Amino acid sequence: MQRYLAERLLVSLVTIFGVTLVAFLAIQFIPADAVDIMLGIRKTPETAAALRAELGLDKPPLEQYFNWMGKLLQGDLGKSIRSGEPIVDVMRQRLPVTIELAFLASFIAIVVGIPGGIIAAIRQYSRVDQISTVISMIGLSLPDFWLATMLILVFSVTWKLMPPGGLWVGPMENLGQNLKRILMPALSLGLPAAAVYFRITRSSMLEVIN
Repeated sequence: MQRYLAERLLVSLVTIFGVTLVAFLAIQFIPADAVDIMLGIRKTPETAAALRAELGLDKPPLEQYFNWMGKLLQGDLGKSIRSGEPIVDVMRQRLPVTIELAFLASFIAIVVGIPGGIIAAIRQYSRVDQISTVISMIGLSLPDFWLATMLILVFSVTWKLMPPGGLWVGPMENLGQNLKRILMPALSLGLPAAAVYFRITRSSMLEVIN
């Protein structure tokens, strides 16, 4: 057992090392220069050299990699190119929105997809099964961004029921405004996932029934 755990730990460490190395090398081969992006029109040879020294980009690639890994293991993800804020702070600001959006989208997918698949399997070849199967196939083929655009056109532009965008409002501040702002993004992510859950549930139920 201990040998197995040691082997799995070793494989995990090698995998993590490989993934981080590939990610680092991929960034190195990107044609764009981070210094050019960060300085923009303020770039001069002096400011570019100073920023490269500050970021450690004037060092050899191997040394850059180990410096990056050392900071990564300490929880230092660097600073945002766009705002200059620490990446950890940016992630901390975005995390509540991401968690709520992921939870609501998963809830929609489960509530719509799994019961629909069960009903379609129990009533196989019925009108309900045929209609729900067609709808699920349409849901599988629709891109998320197209569905999101249609939701904005219908619920925001035509019916004016929900805002097309704006700042996120926490559920503790104003639950109504929170749901209005996050429901359409959750639907655009949850409905295609519901189609996947529907197909999997239906086929699994039919296999068990048969």
